[in-house]
Amino acid sequence: MKKAIALIVLLQTVWVGAKVCEQTYHLQEATQYTLTGNSATTLQAQGASVKLTKSMSGVTLLNDSTEYKMITDWDGKGTCETYVKREITFAYRKRGTATIAPLVSMDYGLKLNDGLFPFKTPGWDDYWFGLTSKVSGDTISLYDAVGKFKANSMLNLWYGNATMKRSLYSSTGSFKGSSTYYYPEQTSHSDSAALTAVLLQSWKTFANNDTQKVDFTVQLIKLTYDSIPSPVTNVRGLKAGTSSSGFQATQSGNLVLIHPGHKQTTNGESVSLFGMMGNKIATLHPTGYVYQWNGKTSFGTDAPTGVYFLQSGGSILGKFFYTR
Repeated sequence: MKKAIALIVLLQTVWVGAKVCEQTYHLQEATQYTLTGNSATTLQAQGASVKLTKSMSGVTLLNDSTEYKMITDWDGKGTCETYVKREITFAYRKRGTATIAPLVSMDYGLKLNDGLFPFKTPGWDDYWFGLTSKVSGDTISLYDAVGKFKANSMLNLWYGNATMKRSLYSSTGSFKGSSTYYYPEQTSHSDSAALTAVLLQSWKTFANNDTQKVDFTVQLIKLTYDSIPSPVTNVRGLKAGTSSSGFQATQSGNLVLIHPGHKQTTNGESVSLFGMMGNKIATLHPTGYVYQWNGKTSFGTDAPTGVYFLQSGGSILGKFFYTR
């Protein structure tokens, strides 16, 4: 337990101490959730969540008229003091097209802010990246805002989309026709419940009765970002004074080969693998100075995509990004 607590403290220290506005950020994980129901207040999860790739392959396209434009990478360098034009990469789908493709833009201003997060949600830290296509004096028209929870060391945001199908019936019960309404495009937000409320705001008074039936579908996509590329194959150790060869991790399929550096561990020493929240995932035993991890927890279950830390005693040896 003490090791886990020490790990959490280190994670927080590493994030806060880094120059957040001097990093390039990359999409680490994308997950789609689908909610359905007959009213805006009784939505239920529909099936399991879906892991998406960086190109958003596997995403559900709810409506031909809906545009998808989700941030995948951005260059945050030099954005501490003011909005500056920076390279932003999106996963982009035009209305009426069947696929999502990469789109690079330098038309957006980017700034790291340290004041009130625009989407007020308890639990957020006081810094967030704001994207804008228009700066006029003190007036900023935000396009997107990417922030972080205090309990999470990586930046993240939610995108959302929704449709409502409304079927009409006569007083005798005969079908008169139906219409499908859609939310026009993705909206970024800091919280999934708050975003769902925004999406359904204009439809919340619609309910089933004798002359109409309504069906709501809400699509939520959570994107998580960090300053390491995805996937990571070479990561330098976090602890000062480690071997110049640094910490290295390479992945082939679900197998990860880990080389902590010659002076970071003793031959034959076991090391512990932790997740982002300080939860112990597995104990790894070496073959020489190389450790192998099969992508499973100590309980035999599949570990999710994400960032993992290797620890020996009270020292963090390094981190790597694992993708399933």
